[in-house]
Amino acid sequence: MVRIFNKLRYRFVLVIVVMSCLSACKKELQFEGGDNYIQSFSLKTDNSVFTAALTGQDIVVKAADDVSLDGASASIRLSENARIYPDPATITKWDEDQQFVVTAHNGEKLTYKYSVERSSVLSENSVVLATQSDVDEFKKLGVTEIAGSLVIGEPLGKDSITDLSALMNLKKIGYSLVINSTYAATKLTGFDKLTTVGGAIKIESVKNLAEINFPELRTAGSIFVLNLSMQALSFPKLTEVNKFIDVNAPIAALSMPNLRKVGELFSVLNYSGKAADVQVMSFPSLKETGGLIIG
Repeated sequence: MVRIFNKLRYRFVLVIVVMSCLSACKKELQFEGGDNYIQSFSLKTDNSVFTAALTGQDIVVKAADDVSLDGASASIRLSENARIYPDPATITKWDEDQQFVVTAHNGEKLTYKYSVERSSVLSENSVVLATQSDVDEFKKLGVTEIAGSLVIGEPLGKDSITDLSALMNLKKIGYSLVINSTYAATKLTGFDKLTTVGGAIKIESVKNLAEINFPELRTAGSIFVLNLSMQALSFPKLTEVNKFIDVNAPIAALSMPNLRKVGELFSVLNYSGKAADVQVMSFPSLKETGGLIIG
């Protein structure tokens, strides 16, 4: 009787062992299939960790406009025994689109596309930058969009602002951009990424200002310039002004090569009301305007 029991117990243990082996073999066969997935992806900078959203074969990292991911270190988890090319450890330009190929154990390949989705940093109120220190401090906020107006300088007082490079990441102003008389530089630069001004661009009685350049501006509500010293205005990508353009200054060069529409009057005269001494003038794309007065 004992012998029969031992034999049955032996057979039972043997069955368990065989089933375990079959289960392990099945898992091994599955593993040897085509697992070539990125299971997680993140980037680490000095201050933050950015975890990517994985959708299909897209790797999307979300970051604010003013955050650079270049030089970040990547952390990636792949399917078991899969490999990735190029090695993310060799990538430094994480602000740019990248492409990776993940190869499974059996050689099957899958291509992933990496990209960065940028988000604006919004200031919901109007912003007044009365002094150079105000301008410099504003940069630390990382603001890329202002819902209200942006006012540079005071209407009266000592010239104080000479450098607007701290505003280079600003992309949109919901209402007006006002440059007051205490702006002291001879050139208006620093709006390198500004594409939209919903209201007026107003520049009046800035005594030293001779040149204006908005390299990326596409649309504005209106443009008003009243200045004795103004010589050159450049809006290379401006396409539409909803209301009027009123330039009252003795300018020699006016460049708006992509301007297609001015909703109301387009006027360029000098400060005294006489014809401006325009030597170089370019707006070959202009199709529609409520009226045109050019000296």
